[in-house]
Amino acid sequence: MSLSLVSRFLAFGCTLISLSAKAEWFNAEGRHPYSRSVSEETCFSAAFLAAKKDAMSKAGLERLSSSQLEICSDTVGNTNCELHQQTLNYYDDGFIAGTEKISEIREGEGYNEECVVRISADVQRFKSQPDANFALRVEIDGSRRKRHGESVSISGETNVNSDIQLLGWYPHSDGDYFSKIIPNIFENRFDELNDVLGNFSLPSGKASKLYKITAQFPDDVELNEVSEVLIVLATKKRFTLLEKESAEEFHRRLNNFGRENWKMQKLGYSILKDN
Repeated sequence: MSLSLVSRFLAFGCTLISLSAKAEWFNAEGRHPYSRSVSEETCFSAAFLAAKKDAMSKAGLERLSSSQLEICSDTVGNTNCELHQQTLNYYDDGFIAGTEKISEIREGEGYNEECVVRISADVQRFKSQPDANFALRVEIDGSRRKRHGESVSISGETNVNSDIQLLGWYPHSDGDYFSKIIPNIFENRFDELNDVLGNFSLPSGKASKLYKITAQFPDDVELNEVSEVLIVLATKKRFTLLEKESAEEFHRRLNNFGRENWKMQKLGYSILKDN
């Protein structure tokens, strides 16, 4: 996990085209440049994300996130920006419920070598419509480029009484899995994030003196900068997060939870290695 939640005392408006949830399978392809600065596993993982993006695009469910533009204008390096372009598109109308990998190969030579992943993806529309009157605004405080060990905080606002939870998505080190950050065993002692209405912060103003969120550069990555994503989830009623969960299973559970009961925003950022 690249973001850590630690205690200082412990030293550390879219409308659904259809209400049907009928599955539709799409063949899709994803490519990612292969360089010696990343492992083959990381390269294929990025290509897999690109293939999922391609499947959503073919289903007509892909939309551009403003966060994608912000992080690309604030970071250096085409590879870093490409990964955010693959992860920060948002899908209010549907999700990928499952994938079947068709092939995974490397093509090209030298600087032109790429990891290529071809999949068949089960793309579904959410069973219910989002609540148009439920609004969520969140942003990372300060620069979206953080150094290893630097504190990270989030400011937000919701107009509906909501439970606020935070997840991390670390494509460079953890593929297409989401990890729970808040609530946390330490955070629960200091912060109350249930039934939140209006402005909020993570950590809250009072709790920021007791715990913090820090950027952690992943181990065994030779790059000088990696791209990651924070996911803020606001729900009208209790939705239990797992410590770690695949993106497919997470969205399947949200689908059953009811699209009208939640709002979610992804925040892209990058971490600079502490040389």
